[in-house]
Parts: sequence; C-alpha cells; structure tokens
Amino acid sequence: MVDIIAAVPAFWFLAAGTLAAILAELALLLVARARLRQQAQAQSLASAGEWRAIAALTLPSRLAEITAALIPFALAAVFARTIRTARSLLVSPPTDKVAPDEHARLVSRALSNELNATPMGLLAVSITVGIACAAVGMAVVARLRAAGLRRAGALAPEAPDTAAAWLKFPGPTLGPIAGSIAAFLVLGCGPIVQAGYAAIILKIKAFATVAVAASGDVKGAIMSGAMDESSALLDRALVFGRIGVGVAVLIAAFLAWHFSPARARARLPGGMDHGAPRKGAAGIALACCAIAAAAAAFVATRPLRLENRTPWPPYAGGERFLGLIATADLDGPDPMERAPVIHLTPDAMGLDGVAWDAPSLASQLGSLANMYRRLRPNEIFNGQALLICQADTPADRLAAALRAAVDGEAPHVTFGFLRRQVTDRPLFGHRWRNVPSAARTTVVKVKADAEADAALIAVDRFPTCAAISKEIVAARRAGRDVALLLPTDR
Repeated sequence: MVDIIAAVPAFWFLAAGTLAAILAELALLLVARARLRQQAQAQSLASAGEWRAIAALTLPSRLAEITAALIPFALAAVFARTIRTARSLLVSPPTDKVAPDEHARLVSRALSNELNATPMGLLAVSITVGIACAAVGMAVVARLRAAGLRRAGALAPEAPDTAAAWLKFPGPTLGPIAGSIAAFLVLGCGPIVQAGYAAIILKIKAFATVAVAASGDVKGAIMSGAMDESSALLDRALVFGRIGVGVAVLIAAFLAWHFSPARARARLPGGMDHGAPRKGAAGIALACCAIAAAAAAFVATRPLRLENRTPWPPYAGGERFLGLIATADLDGPDPMERAPVIHLTPDAMGLDGVAWDAPSLASQLGSLANMYRRLRPNEIFNGQALLICQADTPADRLAAALRAAVDGEAPHVTFGFLRRQVTDRPLFGHRWRNVPSAARTTVVKVKADAEADAALIAVDRFPTCAAISKEIVAARRAGRDVALLLPTDR
C-alpha cells in the first residue's frame, strides 16, 4: 500500500476528493429516497381521502439532480488533469537545465504516475458514476412525482376522476429512469472503461517484459507494440461506445413510451387532463445548456483527437540517447549499443555525465573494467566505450580522450552520432528526440596493433572530430573495420 501511495501523484488529495464525491452522491441519494418515501405516504393517505398530506408536499428543485450529475465529471476532471500532467512530463525533451540522468528519472516517475493514477481514476469515477446514476434517477423521479401529486391535490375538489388518475400515476417510476441512465452508462461508457483497464494491463505487462529484455531493440519493439495495441483497443472501444449510445437512445425511448405516466392516465376514466399546466421553460433551458456544454467539450477536445490521430515517427530501434551535444551530422552504419559514455567537447571531457580530465578518465574506465570482471568472472570484458564528440572538438582533445580509453582498457571506441528529429504535436507542441547511430572503431597506439585488413586512420591527420568521423563512417559503410592510430607521444 505504501508503494501505491508513493506511485500515485497527490494520492491523498485524489483519495479525499473521491471520498467527498462518494459521500456527496450518497447524501443526495438518501435525500431523494426520503422524499420518495414521503410522497408514497402522502399518496397512500390521499387514496383514503386525506388530501392534506398532498398539500404539505414541497416541489424539489432541479439543483439536486444537476449536482449529482456534475460530481462525477468534476472528479474525472481532477484525475484527467493529474494523468495529463504525467504524460506531459513523459514526452518532454531534456534541456540544458536538466541533466540526462535526472530527465531519465523524471520520465520513469511520469510512467509510474500514469500507470498508477489511471486505474485509480477509472475505479473512483466508476464507483461515483454508479451511485450518481441512482441519485440522479431518484432525484428526477422525486421532482416529477411531487409535481404530479400536487396536480392531483389541486384537481381533487372539482375533478375527482382526473385527480384519481393523477394520484395513481403522478409521474415516472424509478425503474424506467434508472434503466435509461444505466443504458447510456453501460452501453456507451462501459466499452471505453473496459478498454482503459485493458490498456493499462497491457502497458504494465510490457514494462514487466522490458525489465528482463536483453537488448534495446527488443525493449523498444515491446513498448512500441504495447502502445499500438493499447491505442487499437481504445479506438475499437470508441466505436463500440458510439454504437452503444445509439442503442441506449432506442432503449430510453422505448422505456419512456412504454412506461409513460401520461399514457397510463389516459386509459383511466377522466384521465385526459386538458387543463394541465404547461411545463416551464427551465427544462428546455437546461437541455439547451447541456447541448451547448457537449458542443463546447467536443470543440475543446479537438486537439486531443488530433493528437491521437497524428502518428509519432516510427521506432527505428537502438538505444535512446538523451544527450544535448551537437555531434557530426552523420548517419553511422552501426547500431548504438550500451557502453560507458565518454562525452567530449572543446571545453569539457567526462564519463557518464561526470567531468574528468584525461588521466582521471583512464582511471575511471579501468575501475569499471575491474568491477565488470569481479561481477562476471566467467565473461570476457568487451573493452567497449561510446564516444559522443561535439563536431568542432579539436583533434588533440580527441586524441587525449582516445588515449585515455586505451589506457582504461576500453580500446573498442564506438563513435556515436545524434540526429535531432523534430515533431510538432497538436497537443504536446514542439518536441524533439535524438535518432542515434554509430560507427565502431578500435584505437591502437602503433600500426602493428591494427588488424591487417582494417582501414588505418591516423587521428592527427584531421583537424576536428567531425572530419575524422566522416572518414570513419565512409570506411565502415565500405564494409571495413576501422583502426584509429593515435599520434606518437611527445
């Protein structure tokens, strides 16, 4: 339970809001139930000739049913805001003010927030909506039957037959009203709620599988497949929900016609009350407001619909790298694989986000190699490192970093290239991500250490990291191994 509380953002606020919504719905339901009981007693007394009980009835306002109907929407809006905040953080790109490792932690927390807040929201709103269905139904029935009973009391002195018809069928019963509301909820919203739960389960299973997956390609494919399947589930649920709303309209129309109190009164002697007062304009005004609110919601959610329909750039595989270094604009032929990351710019050098000078860099890489051997004594250390080099970095700084890699038992240096892919999303706005590629090399201090058929590239022949990277990519695309020859120590 402690883990769930920590994983759901603003858990206690959401829990308190849910409890308040449920208690409010229960209070409105109990008030409406008490009014129906009072009306039933007055109806029974009036049947025995005691019409004073009818005169004592008060006509409930529409405020109770409107409040009961709006509470679930308010609760859903709170959860939707929480989930949207998590999703916005999930797709936010790294910035200069946020380190890549900190951004990775933020993304991880955002995923946890979404995966835990969504099922909590679905459960809380579903329970509240279920109680609201009964509360709204009872409040509507109590208001309409109170008006019918008061009409019966007004007719009793002059038109006893018509009064008797109104007394017997003063208004709708709870069954048809609750059945109509439930039809819209079950047939219209039910498929969407079920798909929401199924989508969350799919994502959770995908993350559990990703945790034990070996390679980045497999992890990316698993997550991409889970997201696509979740989206397809929700799309199908929306289609079924639209069909369900149409069916619910037919069910509600049938129930309103079949159980109409006006039709029931018309079959009784004197049941045709031609002098019945016209219904006020309040109901029509509320219906118009509801239609206007629905139209406004449709317009307001247009960016969300466009966001859902706009495809993201396809997942190309390989490890994702969130670095901000402007590497050479090249497309390497090799995949970017996980390894200790050496970052290099004209002004900075470091390992895995921590700044070091060349001797310290060699020492740190050597420590990582020794740690690997202790943890995995039965495996051979591959001696790999990933170099992310800013395009204008001078060759002498590059040589110093490569020499440190060799001294630190990581001579197999992969040059990483980051091409920025920019998208403008309808809802999330301007977003970017790095599309990584790489080119493998082996760094040698003397020519004799290079493989016989390898392309030998002398580091000191090139002025910058971009220039030597272009030569490396050309050799790798020609199908050759690359050996980087360090300049002679002076």
